[in-house]
Amino acid sequence: MSALSFDSDSSVPTQVAETTVRVEMGRRGAWELTVAGEDTRIVCPTLADAMREARSIAGTRPSELIIRDAYHRLVGHERLGIDCKHPG
Repeated sequence: MSALSFDSDSSVPTQVAETTVRVEMGRRGAWELTVAGEDTRIVCPTLADAMREARSIAGTRPSELIIRDAYHRLVGHERLGIDCKHPG
């Protein structure tokens, strides 16, 4: 999926690729965070830690956050990035 962004020089929108960040519970109870298209895998002891890390990775770029439990059931889904406001 992509989002529209406006180039600083003009009012013409440009396409910005959206990044997918996945948080999934691993076999040993830890939460594993991966970013689509990257080889990075981050292991966090709690879901709260994984969510903070995901928001940090998303930064200001448009991102989709997908959270799944150990059985691959959808636990949560958020849009992160430029126009999103995050709780502390």
